[in-house]
This record gives sequence, C-alpha cells and structure tokens, in this order.
Amino acid sequence: MMIQTWKTGLGSWPSRALLSLMASGLISAQAQPQKVAQGRQAAAAGSAAALVGTWKLLSVETRMTDGSSHATFGQNPEGYLIYGSDGMMSVNMQWAGRKPFASGIAREASQEEKASVSDLFSGYAGRYEVQEADSTVIHHIEVSSFPNWNGVQQPRIYQIDGDQLTLYNKLPIADSISYLVWRRVK
Repeated sequence: MMIQTWKTGLGSWPSRALLSLMASGLISAQAQPQKVAQGRQAAAAGSAAALVGTWKLLSVETRMTDGSSHATFGQNPEGYLIYGSDGMMSVNMQWAGRKPFASGIAREASQEEKASVSDLFSGYAGRYEVQEADSTVIHHIEVSSFPNWNGVQQPRIYQIDGDQLTLYNKLPIADSISYLVWRRVK
C-alpha cells in the first residue's frame, strides 16, 4: 500500500487531513424524543448547537488545487468526532482494516509498525469555538498525533443536513482542501 505525503513549511506529514469541529451545548437529557427531533431540525438550519454530539466518519476526500482528488483514508475510513457541550472536542480517524502489531505490546512494535500509525491514523483534541455568521468552527488544538498541530488553531466550514455533517478546511493546506462527511450517532 502506498501512502502519499505532502511537504509543507512545517515538514512532511501524511496526506490525510486532520479535521473536526465544535459547538456549544443545548438539549436537556430529560427532553422528550419529539422535542429532541424538533431541536435537531432547528439545528439543521445552521445553529451551532447542532454540532454537539457524536459523529461517525463516512468519508474523507482531499481535493487538490490542480483539480485531482483522492480518498484520503481509503474507501471505508473509520473514525469518530465528538463535540461536547462543555466546548471541548476530540476526533480520531484511521484507515479501515489496519493490521494488528505482531507484538501485543505497543512499545515492542517494529519501526515499520510504528511508522504505520503516523500514516494510517490521525487524532487530536482541544477546545473549539463556533462562528455562526459564516458557519465556521475553530479548533484550538491542544494535543495531536501530528505534533506540529499542538497549540495551533484550525478553522473549518461546517454544513449540516439532517443527521449528516460536512466539514472542510477554510483555507488550502498543502495545496488541498479536505472534505469530511460524518453521520450523527443515535
């Protein structure tokens, strides 16, 4: 399997875009199912509160500025994005079907196995803020599998259609824009 990497001013990094979003909380745990459904419908109209919850990754497509594109995490990526009502978020994504390490102990993995983690997995967490006026969410990354993103802010555009969320980077990263599609976990 060939893994593409991109050169940036920050050094070399896997082509899989690290993306996510966030929002501030809402719906009460005691809400009636009908009220929850009504809340989600209202949120689908663009309210930042609609982002709160857990989302399952459906696809990641990276579109290059030259017009080419590729499925960044393969055809069946795996991952979850969680936006808490407390203003914290976390995202983890990986290629489907990653092979287990030969040893059951991570520290005993071969250099090749350790390198595959960087190529086939991405994750980060931190605070987030939502700018509803332009449907932007800013991730204030505190920890990341890509250490160059620790302490970095990443703005994302969000679009919500029912139980589907699409996120994409506001500005090109390494001459590309990545589109991530998620489905709300019920």
